[in-house]
Amino acid sequence: MNMNGTRLVVAVLGGAATVALTLIVISLATGGGDSTTTTVASTATSTTPEPPTQIETASLAAIRGLAQHGFVLGSASAKPLIVEYADLQCPFCADYSTGTQHEVIDRYVKPGTARLEFRGLSFIGEDSTRALRFVHAAAAKNKAWNVIELLYENQGEENSGWVTDGLVRAIATEVGLDPAPMVGSLTSTAFDAAIARTNAQAQADDVGATPSHYVVVDGRSAFIGKGDVGADEFAAAIETATSG
Repeated sequence: MNMNGTRLVVAVLGGAATVALTLIVISLATGGGDSTTTTVASTATSTTPEPPTQIETASLAAIRGLAQHGFVLGSASAKPLIVEYADLQCPFCADYSTGTQHEVIDRYVKPGTARLEFRGLSFIGEDSTRALRFVHAAAAKNKAWNVIELLYENQGEENSGWVTDGLVRAIATEVGLDPAPMVGSLTSTAFDAAIARTNAQAQADDVGATPSHYVVVDGRSAFIGKGDVGADEFAAAIETATSG
């Protein structure tokens, strides 16, 4: 862990130790909150059925009504792009996602000022990989941000086996996805090449801790900072990236 709300990351790519991290790039777009719990029965075929999995779903209110395309949240007409590199097991990323990021969505994404793009890393362990494969499968259905929100809201202890089939079924059902292929994605290697490319891009972007934030407009970028950066600091980065 660390001392200022970030997670230091060392990822192995192509046999070499590489520093991976979280980064956010800003583009014009839209974002909301309420507390509910959803229960979904397991479809296990065992003679002793799995108990139903309960999930918290309040975080979905933050993105309700916002456009999604793949990993991007917000209006396609928004220029600044907020790109977030994060590990879905990172507790600092979860704190940011369920806190400051919702304010960023309200202030910049909902009004159409910026878009958010999620770029997932998987450096912490097996649950990171399983969660990220699930998000990739959801992104193919333009539901990535729904799944991201609920994974963070229901995040368990690192490498505790918390990304269970039951959790994925419950989340998939809640957001309107067919649970069977989503559960299947947890052990599929179909998205592993794309995950590796994102890890390599994070290294190229010199990201070393999660979360880290950038604003990018028309190829110009402005670094915002690491950790739980305040929403006001995004405004300055957007102005820097859009000027010149």
